[in-house]
Amino acid sequence: MRGSSAEELRWPKPAVGGSNPPRAPISMSLPTINPHVWPETGWEFVDSGGIVHTGSGFEDLVSNLRDFRLRIGQPAGQPTDEVTAQICAKNPGACRFDRGPVKAKAAMVGKFASRVVQWMMKTQRAFSSTNHKLVDKEEANRRAGICVKCPRNTSWRSGCAGCDQSSVRVGLAIRGGQESKLSGRLMGCEILAEDTRTSVFLPLKAVANPDLPENCWRKAP
Repeated sequence: MRGSSAEELRWPKPAVGGSNPPRAPISMSLPTINPHVWPETGWEFVDSGGIVHTGSGFEDLVSNLRDFRLRIGQPAGQPTDEVTAQICAKNPGACRFDRGPVKAKAAMVGKFASRVVQWMMKTQRAFSSTNHKLVDKEEANRRAGICVKCPRNTSWRSGCAGCDQSSVRVGLAIRGGQESKLSGRLMGCEILAEDTRTSVFLPLKAVANPDLPENCWRKAP
């Protein structure tokens, strides 16, 4: 609902005197949104500060993002291109990759899916040989809350229904059938190539990766 109180509650207030939100890199040949396909992540845009913008559809989401920026005194930027780029990166199946320069993006999506599946296979082997304990539900929900606001939370589904279903079953087995409150919005970590729906439940060590956001629960201090 555009401009509603619910919308305001979901968007944290910007810091006074803060800089303009970073803009997503814009390609000269963006993919196009398929209006007949509902994105797996829904009509939402997460900016680099973790602010979640939503809409009832593509145009509504773009309008809400533009209105929000103008309302807090920031330049509107390029909301149409930014929303398109992020939705298509997270949900390639909801977009049309018709032009040459974006074919590389489709190839990257395939490689990412392969990396996540490899992580699941490796994790399954590691944890099947030990009597591992999952973290409690409260901690899993805390981690999930961080992941769903992260711009690097990206769909890893390959588009092969049988392959994807098999991988989903592996993840479910690793985490003992557990689901967090936000499981439906968890996808894959674009940096670590982990299935976040599963990783939030695992006793994983923090990693020293400078590409991870500062508030990431997987990042070493």
